[in-house]
Amino acid sequence: MGRHDKSVAFNWALNRSSETHASDFADILGVATFSQPAAAKFDGTTDRIQWTTPGNEPFPDTKTFSFAARISRGSITAGQETIWSVGLGGRCMFWFNNSNELEFRLKGVTATPIYAGTSTATYTTTDTLAVVFMSFDIGADAHTFYIDDDSFAITAVRGSDEVASFSANTFNLGADSGGDFYHGCIGPVWVTDEYIDWSVDANRDRDISAPGVLNDPGSNGANWSPTSAQPEIFILDTLNAPAVNAGSAGNPDNNAGEPYDACGL
Repeated sequence: MGRHDKSVAFNWALNRSSETHASDFADILGVATFSQPAAAKFDGTTDRIQWTTPGNEPFPDTKTFSFAARISRGSITAGQETIWSVGLGGRCMFWFNNSNELEFRLKGVTATPIYAGTSTATYTTTDTLAVVFMSFDIGADAHTFYIDDDSFAITAVRGSDEVASFSANTFNLGADSGGDFYHGCIGPVWVTDEYIDWSVDANRDRDISAPGVLNDPGSNGANWSPTSAQPEIFILDTLNAPAVNAGSAGNPDNNAGEPYDACGL
């Protein structure tokens, strides 16, 4: 029964009781884990973590980007739930859409759409910790999307080969600039402007040891990078108020809704 036995992970997710935690699954497998960090439960109404100060935005305009975060979905509601977004009107963003599909959209510096895609499968599992991975390389027309070890095929269209606009606007976790708040847990959060191919098992292995169970990221998140590079964003404990970024970018400056409730999973 191995780390990449998807049938084991799937049956565990389906059959576990409300008293069973992801760390219990790791214990059954005999996997060594580090103490799992706390996560904030975003209320779907006001909670977000946001970089707003000019010059403090985490990223330059970029063609490459990778994201990893432990999440859980709360009760499924009608409407969009944003995992991360950049700028007014969601210039660049990643979210669960009204149909519970994963969706992403990237716009260029002139706000023209340049890359977008939607998963061919839905994700409606609630109250279960999992790690979502996404990445894109606009120049190579490449993208990868995973939840734990399960790949999510994305039907994507690249409109043009240019940089995505990240530097001129606010960066949000748990909301779009105009709303569409996330309902559920998010944290830790790890983001870099490098492209990481999450379809490579070894790359995901650096981050997780079992479904929803994190490996030790190190003090600045570098352990989760295949190149051992410090990411721009690494927030280990999103429950901490205010959130502290141990990545190379500055700290978020608008943690709306805090103090947050604990995830409790």
